Parts: sequence; C-alpha cells; structure tokens
Amino acid sequence: QDVLDALAAAHQLGTTILMVTHDPVCAARADRIVYLRDGGVVDELFSSHDDAAARENAVRTWLSHQGF
Repeated sequence: QDVLDALAAAHQLGTTILMVTHDPVCAARADRIVYLRDGGVVDELFSSHDDAAARENAVRTWLSHQGF
C-alpha cells in the first residue's frame, strides 16, 4: 500500500507511471489500464471514477466480461 501511495503521489506531481500487475486492486488505482493477452493489446479501460471502489468495480466487471 505504501508503494502504491508513493506512486500515486509521484503521478500527481506529473510523473508518468507504468506499472505491470495481475492484481485488479492495484490496477484500479490507474487512470488508464491496457489489457494484454499473448503479447498483444486486447483492450483499454479509461477510468473516469474518482472513487477507488468504483474504479475497482469497473476493473472487475471488465475482467468478468473477458472471462477472467
């Protein structure tokens, strides 16, 4: 959690952050999520939710529709 908070603080200062994760909770912290499968881009999700729970729900919904 501390690392994610530090990355979020750096992002608010204008730093671009690239994070690779399999954790939907971590992914939900991002403004933009790019989904990869077999080395290719499958889809992108742009989050317009300010609420962390709403972001996480959007990620989980998308993953469910993709069969994950």
